[in-house]
Amino acid sequence: MGNFSGTIGVFSTEKTPELASDTDGLALYANGTWKLENGDSMIADFLYNDANGTGDNEVGLYDWALGLAYLTERNGWDVLLQGTLGDSGDDGTGERGGNFWGFVAMASRDLIVDKLEAVARYSYQGSDEAQGIATNSRYLRRNHGADAGGGRGDEHHSLYAGLNYFICGHNAKIMSGVEWETLQTMNGDVDALTLWLAFRTYF
Repeated sequence: MGNFSGTIGVFSTEKTPELASDTDGLALYANGTWKLENGDSMIADFLYNDANGTGDNEVGLYDWALGLAYLTERNGWDVLLQGTLGDSGDDGTGERGGNFWGFVAMASRDLIVDKLEAVARYSYQGSDEAQGIATNSRYLRRNHGADAGGGRGDEHHSLYAGLNYFICGHNAKIMSGVEWETLQTMNGDVDALTLWLAFRTYF
């Protein structure tokens, strides 16, 4: 409708691990995208989850989560700024539940039009519980073992820079880069430096 598009959804969370543990309940989802007059975009996403279980299934991924994003172009760079806020509920131990928040800033630019792209990203996430957030990097968890606390902590920073070579647009590309990250765990700070080389494809 005009410069606005949106989605509203209702989902069952029974046997739906993407939305919650194996529990009965509903998840309510809403999304809105606004195209601004200068060509920039704003996006809002919200999910509310009312699933309640028992024992190991007491908590889903979150009770609710809100994300706000702003997309723009500045001096040839495509820029994404996104903030997230949510609540993981109560895990019964006071370590993995509670509030969480995060921020991502990412910029990309074509070095060779439609062939070679430079990308830089900074991300931060935190929580008010000792294990309220988790790193996405399985390499950090594997490299540091028990010291990484299973990849969970209450504060995480990540810096990434890399190049994307497009073979068939984003449908087939070679990605290379380097990422530095630090995670604050119950056992202290854990740092990691990861070199990336990947071929990604989808059709």
